[in-house]
Amino acid sequence: MNKEDFCFSNLGWVRKVYIILMWLFTLVLVGFLFSKFLSDKEDSSSLGLFLFSFIILTGFSAWKHFTIVKRKSIQLGVIAVIDLFSVNILSFIALLIFADVSKKEQVALIASK
Repeated sequence: MNKEDFCFSNLGWVRKVYIILMWLFTLVLVGFLFSKFLSDKEDSSSLGLFLFSFIILTGFSAWKHFTIVKRKSIQLGVIAVIDLFSVNILSFIALLIFADVSKKEQVALIASK
């Protein structure tokens, strides 16, 4: 296996479930924000707030997805700290574990060459 072979299909089941749940939660949150936007027709700033929230939520989820799939252990540590600041303790712990597993996979890949 080489570094280009790191993809979603060869992740462990725990990381796959985490990514799927993350995207489902993001979808629900964006849907909730969209329904809030539709109900606030009088507020002219609600479109900008919705678009800003949509970009931040989907961008952060895409960044998490990419770093987990590509086994970027340093970026996983950075994202874990961001999750800690947002008081998301379970995600913080999971991402630290994923970073450790990713580091071990990278070391095993280098040793196998």
